[in-house]
Amino acid sequence: MNEESRADEKKLETGNRKLEKALPWIVGASAIFVVALLLSAAVYLLPPSHALVGVIVRILPYPIASVDGRFITYEDFLDERAAVDVYLAANSQERSDMEELNASILDALIQREAVELLAKRYAVSLDRDRVQTLYDDTVTEAGSPEDFVREIMASFGWDEETFRARVVAPLVLSAQVAESIQ
Repeated sequence: MNEESRADEKKLETGNRKLEKALPWIVGASAIFVVALLLSAAVYLLPPSHALVGVIVRILPYPIASVDGRFITYEDFLDERAAVDVYLAANSQERSDMEELNASILDALIQREAVELLAKRYAVSLDRDRVQTLYDDTVTEAGSPEDFVREIMASFGWDEETFRARVVAPLVLSAQVAESIQ
């Protein structure tokens, strides 16, 4: 064997050793990529009501929409959807067209996010006193605080703080933003 072929053989052995060291990393990265691809396909191709979608999005924050670079997560969407489902069941109403219902829920989440962005842009801070006043007025309409808490639990599956955060605070912030823009 001549010197040139020995040098080539030595380069080949060195290359094989490097490949043997890198192979587990390549296989691992490929496996992670395939798993991520399969999970993404499940989230975006299966219907939102599929149990697997719920499990995946509770673990990984998949986006469902974006408003000016801020993501609305699929989990947020499913939480709103669950509240609507509880409301419909509590009021013996059948689900309407699922695509239309999902679009309405997503639109509401997008509007909420847009209001938050506008509030930030116009330096509007949520007025906690107005939140309390609106909440108190709503409770008064229901009769008593206990009746109201029972009603929101039965209607949406929410406690009092969740109702404030997901309904009352966004309504107040929206009104404040509208007032500051005018």
